[in-house]
Amino acid sequence: MSFLLGDFIDRGRQGKEVLYKVISLIDEGYAIYPLRGNHEDMLLGSHNAIQEGDTRKVPTLGKTKGIRDDNRKILPKYLKLLEKLPYFYKLDNYLLVHGGFDFSKPKPFKNYESMIWIRRFETDLKLTKGRTIIHGHTRRKLSVIKKSIKTKSKIIGLDNMIHKGIRGKEDPEFGHMLCLDLDSLELFIQKNVG
Repeated sequence: MSFLLGDFIDRGRQGKEVLYKVISLIDEGYAIYPLRGNHEDMLLGSHNAIQEGDTRKVPTLGKTKGIRDDNRKILPKYLKLLEKLPYFYKLDNYLLVHGGFDFSKPKPFKNYESMIWIRRFETDLKLTKGRTIIHGHTRRKLSVIKKSIKTKSKIIGLDNMIHKGIRGKEDPEFGHMLCLDLDSLELFIQKNVG
């Protein structure tokens, strides 16, 4: 089983290829479970606003070439996947989410905006029933990610900002694609080679 934490698009030049690969793997029978990120949500919001004829509410999304048609509507093969993306997955020991959960508000598991946008949050072990929250969205230094895994933190952020650096400066603490084995807590690291 593979869980993907969202933001497949608008974070590089190959968003279309990433979505196509996710769709292909699912179609081939692989156990792939993608989540909705804020960028997928913005793209869907843009699509829906265009469908309703209200282009004032259409956010600018840069890197979506090949995902939308000339009228900025999402092509059907991608729309089918994007509309089905859930906001979180609940496993026996983990909650997987793009952004996080706002436990300061009522019904944090229905607060979809927080699930894709929140950056800072504390866990509520009673509500999570002791589960560890695994999320993306908020960039973390590689050393911080490794420490949170080693100490078995109840919140583990895995966004290491796949871009090569911050504001054009290469930084060895950033620029890696990460994969965490939820059974062994082994972290797999692939440096950006692009």
